Amino acid sequence: MDSQAHTSGVTDSSNRLTCVFLSVFVVIPLFIGATIYTLWRSKTLLVFAWYRWAGLETLVMSMRKEVAGFRHLLPGVFLYSLPDALWVYSLTALLQFVWTKQPMSWERRIWTLLPVCLGVGGEFGQLLHLIPGTFDWADVAAYLVAWAAASISVSAFLNLSSKQSMIGTRINEAPN
Repeated sequence: MDSQAHTSGVTDSSNRLTCVFLSVFVVIPLFIGATIYTLWRSKTLLVFAWYRWAGLETLVMSMRKEVAGFRHLLPGVFLYSLPDALWVYSLTALLQFVWTKQPMSWERRIWTLLPVCLGVGGEFGQLLHLIPGTFDWADVAAYLVAWAAASISVSAFLNLSSKQSMIGTRINEAPN
């Protein structure tokens, strides 16, 4: 195999890996959290102003009406803690992925801790009445679990991908 074909194969594989990673660890969790907000949370939240601005208010209200009967079946942690935990998860995963090729440094630690610090800091800001909202220990726990889960799952994904890449490289380099 010539080096240009090998390089192209590696690039294609890397692009696929990035797309899979972003879909599974960033986009899907954000989508689930946004869906929970959209379907079952208060219409006074900022996201509903965005829907009005985008001309989606009628569609959103129709969807909310269709699923309103299910709200009483959903536990409070699902409605109130999970959506924010999912953004902590998504942002943590994204930043872990962005910084993965960099050596461990203070900058890397700060960036990868940023999502959990924002989440937990926001909760304590609510406790101190610095920002609007209601402090909840369940939210703090959810942010910590989401950060840890993202860190562990990203590491596992990247380790598995690295091993598969090494196997693919060895197969491609095998003599014909």
